[in-house]
Amino acid sequence: MRWQPLARWAVAAAGVATAVVLYTQTRERPPVDRPTVATPADPEAAMQSSGGTTMRLRNGAVEIEIVHEGETVYPDGRTLWKKARFRVGDGTTLGADEVEASGEMVDGQPADLKLRGAVEMHTPEGASIQATEATYNHGTGIAILPGPVTFTRGRISGSGTGGEYHRDTGVFNVLADAAVETAADEQGGRVTATARSMTFNRATLALLFDTDARIVHETQTMTGERATLYLAEDQDQFRVIELRGRAAVVPVPGQEASVPEMHARDIDLAFYEGTQQLERAVLVGGSSMILVENGGRRSIEAADIALGTATDGRTVTSLEAHEHVIVRTPAQSGQRARTITAANLTTTGNEKGLTTATFTGGARFTEIVPGSGNAGPSERTGRSQTLAMKLDGQLDNIQSAQFQQNVEFHDGDVSGDGDIGDYDAESGRLVLRPGRVPTRWPHVESGRVTVDARELIDIELDSEKVHARGDVRTVSVGEGGTSRGRGAGASSSSGLIDPGETMLGFATEFWYDGTEERARYRGSETALARVTQGDTRIAAVEIELVESTEDLTASGRVDSTFTAAAAGQSGPPRTYRVTAETLAYRQQPRTATYTGSPVVLMAPDGVTRARTMVMTLAAESRTLERLDAQTDVHAVMPQGREALAESLLYEAPIDRYTLRGVPGRPLVLRAEGDTPGTCSQSVGLMVYFTSGEPPVFPARENPGQVVRTTVSCTGPLKR
Repeated sequence: MRWQPLARWAVAAAGVATAVVLYTQTRERPPVDRPTVATPADPEAAMQSSGGTTMRLRNGAVEIEIVHEGETVYPDGRTLWKKARFRVGDGTTLGADEVEASGEMVDGQPADLKLRGAVEMHTPEGASIQATEATYNHGTGIAILPGPVTFTRGRISGSGTGGEYHRDTGVFNVLADAAVETAADEQGGRVTATARSMTFNRATLALLFDTDARIVHETQTMTGERATLYLAEDQDQFRVIELRGRAAVVPVPGQEASVPEMHARDIDLAFYEGTQQLERAVLVGGSSMILVENGGRRSIEAADIALGTATDGRTVTSLEAHEHVIVRTPAQSGQRARTITAANLTTTGNEKGLTTATFTGGARFTEIVPGSGNAGPSERTGRSQTLAMKLDGQLDNIQSAQFQQNVEFHDGDVSGDGDIGDYDAESGRLVLRPGRVPTRWPHVESGRVTVDARELIDIELDSEKVHARGDVRTVSVGEGGTSRGRGAGASSSSGLIDPGETMLGFATEFWYDGTEERARYRGSETALARVTQGDTRIAAVEIELVESTEDLTASGRVDSTFTAAAAGQSGPPRTYRVTAETLAYRQQPRTATYTGSPVVLMAPDGVTRARTMVMTLAAESRTLERLDAQTDVHAVMPQGREALAESLLYEAPIDRYTLRGVPGRPLVLRAEGDTPGTCSQSVGLMVYFTSGEPPVFPARENPGQVVRTTVSCTGPLKR
């Protein structure tokens, strides 16, 4: 950004003063032969004339020219011009509605000039100053503009109340309400500056804004009790900017600034030679800095902060902070916020940006994870003695971070610890693992789930996902926070797994998604994964549970055991064991669907085999209400009955079995015969019966004759 025009207007003021001096030194007295007006418009005037032009030549060149629309000379020596414009040889002009020269003389010249109404001054450099009135004292060399003042030069313009120009020192002051603006062009944006007063010192090339200084660029605002801008010799760029007292550099909202946002007691900014690119910033006393780029905000707080940049003035290449260091990356546009605290921070970098950051003296790493759904934000915190990070250019561009020594972390209801914690920022994962000589085995608690492992625990911090490997053991505490087993206290409407009870899990590998409340266990063909809860036991190569829906899915050598009462029957709950290739329990319809070749159900009163088997529990109790077996059904039932069928339906509330066959594959029912040691066999398409009652083959469902024979009770049942 270019600030040189901000200072040059003061040079214009010097030209104005020169014009005034030239006039007072060369003004010709009115010619004696000037015609008089018989009846003067001003009765107090000694002489009046209409408009005209007066010139004074020196060595053949115009030294001063006065163009006016009326001239009045008073007896006391005062001269008054109307609509007057003064032009000196260097091109400087001065004009006003009225210009009055005093009668008092200094060095043969009028001591004072007074300008009133539409005062305007122009310099050869193209600067102009406007005011309602002005005075110039030849003896002191001071021009005073007591009222509102405006000024322009090229792209620059400004205003204020009261102005002073000191001819001898080249200092120009705006005494109050100082405001300066530089218009935008293709080389730079609009710049405005305000302060209670403003001083430009031409000798030192310093521009001082005093009391409530405020400089606004198109991308940033600088403020302080005082601001001193030191220009380079070419006056096109700054060398140094010093802000003193409540100093601040703040980006304009919605714009991307070329320098960081900064706050401190004092701030010094140094720029690369010949450019306006920031080279170094030093903040002293209660310091804070915010780096803003590509929509990201990275802040640092400490007692003192030092920042270095690459030659582009934007890329941070070094950063040091000491005493009570706090680094923050606030939440923006749904991004999580991070905070790191430590005693000290040191970094390394290159022309592409920061490459490492090391926090020492007890590091604390915190992220605020935005809420989702009805859940509010959660806080994630990691602690260790040292935190070493690899960076990809910026503080929030963390490639990896390693927590070293006494690692602990917390994330809402998630906590964990270990000897070492490796954080992968790109994937949002924290991997806990033991050291060479383990002092802490990886351990994680996520909500109601506790995970222990011997090899590692991998946590996806953004999604509350956990992956554990190596002799994994889990404990899922019931919603009531109890650890009792299933029994009299179990929920009457629970499914295979009761969320109100504690469940144990064992596996080679384990995955848990806290957001979806989904747990997955994996074993092998020789070491099945297992989950147990009271009398319920499910083993398989892989098991998945969804706590929120109470659904369960298992695959690979499924072996499940559970207890349930039979609808319409008294007595204690019965134990059922089912083996299959897959199991899908869905709580909403309260069905457990098994598939396999075959599925085998072992119950106290018999064994049933089929390719598919669906067990339905009652809506309001853990009671078996219905069993539906399909395809290649083989059932051994109470009272010595055995059947082959394409389907079997058992309705527990009425204790009724319904079996069906299909043409070409009829059902076969074998039951105890009337003669001891013999059995009767019936072949048809449909039969139903209840315990203690003979089977019924409805004629409508059996259009052909039901074939009945007497057979052995011990041989295999065949169609």
